[in-house]
Amino acid sequence: MLETNSKSCFSSCTKSVSGALVLSCLWACDNPKITALQVELAQVNSEIENLVDSLTGANNVLLFYVNVKIAELDSRKQALVKEIADLTVDTISPEQVQRISGYLDTWETVSFDDKRRVLDLLVTTVEATSEKMNITWKI
Repeated sequence: MLETNSKSCFSSCTKSVSGALVLSCLWACDNPKITALQVELAQVNSEIENLVDSLTGANNVLLFYVNVKIAELDSRKQALVKEIADLTVDTISPEQVQRISGYLDTWETVSFDDKRRVLDLLVTTVEATSEKMNITWKI
């Protein structure tokens, strides 16, 4: 199923990239605000992971407080992801468009991590079920 979804995403990407695009910057983005947001996002993810790891043997009171804290952190995480996406859409160069196009031209041989990075630049969310796939584009 992952392979089918990957091909479906690739098909959608090539259709979207074929027109005039405003894309986000690639991995090594020069925007310090984006870098700072990515660092904060990593810290939020780490804090969530630490809270989840601490749940072993937790009582109901502790679970309540952890749930509240994780909900707050998840809300911040979603806001950071949206802000990063909004900022990256505004930073694009012709070289970056060319690089993304190059990845799409050789999609079958691109590593999974590079495929994920390209999709991170183009896609906000992917909702997939056994019957359909809904892609929300950043472009």
